[in-house]
Amino acid sequence: MPKLSTFLQNDVTITGPAGASGPQGDAGPQGPTGSTGPQGPAGPTGATGATGPQGPTGPQGTTGPQGLRGPVGAVDSSALPGILSSTIITDIAGSGQAFFGKADGAYDTAGNLVAYGTGKNSIIIQASDNTSNRGMAWRNSGGAYLSYINVEDVGANLGELVLGVSDATETNVNNVEERVRIKYSSTGTMTVSGTVHDSSGDLRTIPTKAKTSNYTLTTDDVGKVVKMGGGDVTVPASVFSAGDVISVWNDSSGDLTIAQGSGIVMHSSGTADSGDRTVATYGVATILCVDANEFVISGAGVS
Repeated sequence: MPKLSTFLQNDVTITGPAGASGPQGDAGPQGPTGSTGPQGPAGPTGATGATGPQGPTGPQGTTGPQGLRGPVGAVDSSALPGILSSTIITDIAGSGQAFFGKADGAYDTAGNLVAYGTGKNSIIIQASDNTSNRGMAWRNSGGAYLSYINVEDVGANLGELVLGVSDATETNVNNVEERVRIKYSSTGTMTVSGTVHDSSGDLRTIPTKAKTSNYTLTTDDVGKVVKMGGGDVTVPASVFSAGDVISVWNDSSGDLTIAQGSGIVMHSSGTADSGDRTVATYGVATILCVDANEFVISGAGVS
């Protein structure tokens, strides 16, 4: 395009047509970077990536406090055989402990019953009414009853404690023989079926010990008759206690001597005398210990 030339003539400005544009010059150096503009709005969230592999299990934390004990559930009586052989029950009613099994919590096939508690009612056996007997019995592996303990109703809401022990094979507990009965009277009377024995023998009779030569009395002779077929008898010191009684029967053909051992005093009953005593043939002497190393002797044929 032709350039326009401007001429001034008589104060009149005349603009000619613009000339053609020259070629573009070289680009100048880049200016400094301007300040960062404000952040634009966030774009939409991308899709969730795949789940990574599970990391290792961390260490176990400390055990928390034990929770409150729940109520004891009802026992199905039809399940008792199984309970007796395989179940452990603890904290019955919150007053103690009862285990069907061993005390360490591991039951055995014998179905042992162990009860822990305090007081006279650790185990309670209660009948359905006040006119029924209540008790427990022992059987052998063949089902025969060996013994029982029973409270027998005697009316007026009272009972008598009965102990039975069998002397034969009984498959019915009611056929087991009664041996001891403790009555409900204020005196606590005890009735015994049969005879009562202790380590010395039948309490209704006086046990006898036979000797044929010199003999020194021992505590085993207390409550007995020492039958002397020969020899003499000595009462030793520091052996007997107050209340011990021994009888000596002279079953020989001659007199025997009951000697006062060293360190004791043996009084003759009803006199001021003490010392050795003579028992005539078939005579009986009774020796009573009245204090430590002090005795009284009396009897028929004693001098």
